[in-house]
Amino acid sequence: MLKFFRTRLIIPIMALSTLSVSTTSCDDETSDALWEIIEAILSMLGWDFESENVQNQDKADVYDETTDGDLSSSVSLERYFPPIGDQGSYGTCVAWATGYAMKTSLNAKQNNWTSSQLSQASNQTSPVDLWHLIGKDGKSTGCNGSNFEPAMDAIKAKGCASMAQKPFTNKKMTCDGVTGTGSSSNKLGQYRVIAYNSEMGNGKSYGMSVSNFKYWLDQGYPVLIGAELGEKFMSWSSSSVITSDTKGYQGQHAYHAMVVVGYDDSKSAFRVRNSWDTNWGDNGSIWVGYSHFINQFCFGGWIATNPGQTLPSAAPAKMQSALRSSYQADLAAHIVADYENADGSRTLEYNIINEGSSILPASKKWSVVYMLYERKDLSKHYVLMHDYYGTEVANGQIAQNNNGLASLAEGSTVTNVSIAAGSSAAEALGGKVLTFNYNLPNDENGEALNGKYYLVLMVNSFGDYNDTDMENNYSFVSAGEEPLEIVNGKIVNMPSTLTDVRSLITEKNWNTYSGVELNNMLVKHDRNGKLKAQVQSESLRATKKIAKKVK
Repeated sequence: MLKFFRTRLIIPIMALSTLSVSTTSCDDETSDALWEIIEAILSMLGWDFESENVQNQDKADVYDETTDGDLSSSVSLERYFPPIGDQGSYGTCVAWATGYAMKTSLNAKQNNWTSSQLSQASNQTSPVDLWHLIGKDGKSTGCNGSNFEPAMDAIKAKGCASMAQKPFTNKKMTCDGVTGTGSSSNKLGQYRVIAYNSEMGNGKSYGMSVSNFKYWLDQGYPVLIGAELGEKFMSWSSSSVITSDTKGYQGQHAYHAMVVVGYDDSKSAFRVRNSWDTNWGDNGSIWVGYSHFINQFCFGGWIATNPGQTLPSAAPAKMQSALRSSYQADLAAHIVADYENADGSRTLEYNIINEGSSILPASKKWSVVYMLYERKDLSKHYVLMHDYYGTEVANGQIAQNNNGLASLAEGSTVTNVSIAAGSSAAEALGGKVLTFNYNLPNDENGEALNGKYYLVLMVNSFGDYNDTDMENNYSFVSAGEEPLEIVNGKIVNMPSTLTDVRSLITEKNWNTYSGVELNNMLVKHDRNGKLKAQVQSESLRATKKIAKKVK
C-alpha cells in the first residue's frame, strides 16, 4: 500500500484495538471517527465476497490426503511473479491478484521468464486494463470492488493489455467510463474454484483443507484467494507467521483478494502475496499459519490455466503415468441411444469402434465407463457402467466381474474380445450394437436425483494404453448446449436423436470440464479405491445381474 497508508492510517487501527468493545456514550464520537478511518482503509481492498457465486462455478476435484499420495514439504512459486505491486487507494485488489499477479505468473512459467524479464512492464498484465474490461454487472462503481468470476471471464474473452500499454502511472487511474483495451495474445484458459468455506457455500464448505491447497501449489498452480482481514494483518510488518487475528468487520470492504504462492511445513504456513507495496508485511508478502488460513482467514480459492492447457484432477502424475503402456491404438466411443424403459430403468445403446490401423487385443486390459456428473461439480458423479475388456473370462464371452479386478469388483462386466482395425466391439461379439441397462442413482441423501447433469461415455477410461487420438475417446450426452435436466429421478429433456459430441467446450460454455479432466479424475478414484465403492454401491444400480448385451 502507499506510504500514506503505513504512516497515517495504521496508527489509528492499532489504537482501535486498545478500546473496549463496549464503548460508553461519551466515546461515541471518537469511536465513530475511528471506524470511518477503518472504512477508508478497507475501501482500498475490494473483493466483493457477497457477489462471488461459487455455487455456479466449476469446481475442481478435491485432493484427499488419506489416499492421494505424498506432497512436498515446501513449495515456492515466487520466482514466476513480477515485483510486488501497489494497488494504491482503490478497491481493485481482484484485478491486481488475478491480472498483475496470477496471469503474469502463468505467462512467466509458460515462457520460462527470468526475474529481469518479469520486471519489464511489457511482460506484466495490467490490472488497470483488467478493471476496465470487467463489465458493469461484475464490479462496483468508483473502484470499490469486484470478484473473481467476472475478472477471469473478462481475460478469457478479451485478453488483457500489458502494463506497458495500460500503466498505473503515478498510482492514478480512472475508475469508470473507460473501455478496456484487451489483447488477443494474453488470454486466460480455464479456471476452477478449488475450495470455499461455509459462509460462501450457504452452510456447506468445499475443499477447505490444508492438503487440498498444498496439492495445487505442489502441482505448480498459484491459488487466488479471497480473505477476511483483521487488525493484525492490516498492520503486519514481520517475516514471522500470523496465526490469529481479530474478526468482526462488516460489509464487502472487509474482504481482500491475494495470491497464495507457496507453503512451508517447517513453518506450518502458506506464503501469501499482497498488492500493498513492499513496505507492508514481509517485503509485500506474509506467512499465514495453516490453521488460521483454513479456519478464519481464507474464504475461497481459485486456480487457472493459460489457453491450450488442461487442468488436471487432484491426482499425482505418478498415478497416471503408472497406468500407461507403450501400445498404440485408436478406439472411439460411439453412443447410439439412451432411453427410458417402461419399468423406469434406462438402456444405453453404444459401440466401441477401432479407427486405428492395428488390432487392439483384450490382453491390453482396457475399460469403458459411462458416467453421470453434475455440470458444475465434479465431485458429484456416478459411475453407471464399467465395461472392462480383459482375459479373465473365456475368449468371446461377457461375464459379470465377481472375483475382483485391480480396480473394480462387482457391478462391472468383463468382456474378452480383440477389436480389429476398422471393426467394433459389437462386431467382434457377433452383433451391431452393445446395450447396457442401468438405473439413475439416488443422491447422497438417498432421495431421487434432481439437477442439471451431463452423461459421458469414455473409452480407455484409466489410461491403460497410449491412445493415438484422445479427442474421440469421449462421447457426451447433453440437450444441445444445455445440460440434461433430471427431475425426481427422471431425465426430462433427453434428445430423441443422439450424436457423438466429443467436447462440451464452446464459446458459450468455455469453462466446462474437458474429457481429459474427467479421465484424470477417474484415474485418481480408481487408484484410491473410491471408484470401486461407487460401482458396488446398491444405491447406483437396482440389480447385480449382467446388464450388458449384444444385439
